[in-house]
Amino acid sequence: MFDELFSKNAVSVDKMFEPSRRFHALMLNGVEKVAHFQLDAVKSYAEFGLKNLREGLELRDVNDIQGFVTKQGERARELGEKVQSDVQTLAGIQQELGTEVQKLMQNNVAGLSEAPRAARSSSSKSSSGASSSGSSGSRKSA
Repeated sequence: MFDELFSKNAVSVDKMFEPSRRFHALMLNGVEKVAHFQLDAVKSYAEFGLKNLREGLELRDVNDIQGFVTKQGERARELGEKVQSDVQTLAGIQQELGTEVQKLMQNNVAGLSEAPRAARSSSSKSSSGASSSGSSGSRKSA
């Protein structure tokens, strides 16, 4: 008797927490993607800056300085393109996460709205059976 009671409660607890588990798993995956993206971006920007600094250390004469300064415009353009690309990538990750959360919420709302319908239909079946047996019983006594 107790095993059956605990078994039924365990199933209902699992069902109760399942939407929360799915949501948190989705959030964790999103955080993981953003963290990997950020780590890659930091590495890329650090390498970009360090490369530029190393080239600055190799300057020996006026011609080297002139070439270095000329390259800085190109480097600034490259950096701007990289930043723009990274912003678009991050926006894509956020949009994907938002879409997945929206789908999850829609499924949860659909599941919540179906549960009362199922409960009403099962209770109306049992109450219609009870009312028909109750009415036949009252006919017998009349």
